[in-house]
Amino acid sequence: MDSNEKNQVILEKILEEFQKLNLTIEKSILTLGNRLIDSMKKPYSWSDLPSEMKLEVIDKMGVLDRYLFRCTSKADRSLVDSQKIDIDKIEINVTSWKTLIWYSGDIDSDIHGFRRNDEIIIPETFMKFLLKITKVKEFHLDFGRMICLGEDHPPFPGPYKIQSCPVDDTIDFCLSNLSNGCKMITLDADNVWGFPEVETLLAHPSIQTAKLWQIKNRDGESDCVVPVVQMFREKHFDIGTTFQVMFKHGSNSMDNVIEEFDFYIVSKTENVVRIKTEDYSKHILLERCLGEGSDDGWEVEPPEYIRLQVIPRKLKESKYETDHTTWMKVLCPENFPDPYEDNYDDYYYPSEDSDEENGERAHSPWGAD
Repeated sequence: MDSNEKNQVILEKILEEFQKLNLTIEKSILTLGNRLIDSMKKPYSWSDLPSEMKLEVIDKMGVLDRYLFRCTSKADRSLVDSQKIDIDKIEINVTSWKTLIWYSGDIDSDIHGFRRNDEIIIPETFMKFLLKITKVKEFHLDFGRMICLGEDHPPFPGPYKIQSCPVDDTIDFCLSNLSNGCKMITLDADNVWGFPEVETLLAHPSIQTAKLWQIKNRDGESDCVVPVVQMFREKHFDIGTTFQVMFKHGSNSMDNVIEEFDFYIVSKTENVVRIKTEDYSKHILLERCLGEGSDDGWEVEPPEYIRLQVIPRKLKESKYETDHTTWMKVLCPENFPDPYEDNYDDYYYPSEDSDEENGERAHSPWGAD
């Protein structure tokens, strides 16, 4: 048996051990290494393996196992950090009594709950690892929404550091550690005190490199549209780059944009404004739609949806979208329920024997996908 065949046999045995153990914090990688020495002829051990073989093992691990491995094998932390894992979506919900972290991808999918009374907390070490180690397509962060996932979650099977964080610091922490290249970032400002101004958000590279980023349930008193238009005008963003915002009860954003950029406006109607950028080949398209008002007897303004897009200068008005429901649903899916969707009745009107009674739900934990 040549050296390559021998290494392959060793690798297969290591992978088999990993699959059997389903790593926990009590079964450290060092102990696993000793077991491998016993199952193979000396002098082979985990520490003796070349980095290439270790990376193949790490590549088979999910997020949690990588985190536990990193906590227990300090010598291999740089190897763990060098291996990115593709994740379709990360959703984080932070309340004064619990932080829930849910992630889903081809290799791994899990949910973890971290409980603490009377203050907003984040599991700093695990969240930082999760955001740094993953290539994320979609990232969602919200505060205080009720989540129907049951009360009981198994204890997090590893060490982590708890940090008390106000809302603005929590958002800053997540965006600062989120890897660049995330295609979609959603921030929910519903019932949040201390939500950062949009200028602060725009300073994050993760926001600047996102293809789509959006804020939902924003207070209309804070105009977050003008600064984004200014950024889209001055910097060279790719065509298709999009910002969306939903104001709970309307705003003056449209009027503010018209007043601020009047000199650069190409065309405007009641709900559509087209603006020049400093790049001759690109324009900005602002679209506004109004949602349905409240039917509870209170006179309140309906929600207002605004979308900003970088578009080609040559795009004709006849090519504008006429059905805005699709992008509005991406921004606030909970406001556009689909009556033909599977389990629609169970989702919005749970029966006594539905899965929700058992703390289970087939849908994404924070609203319809």
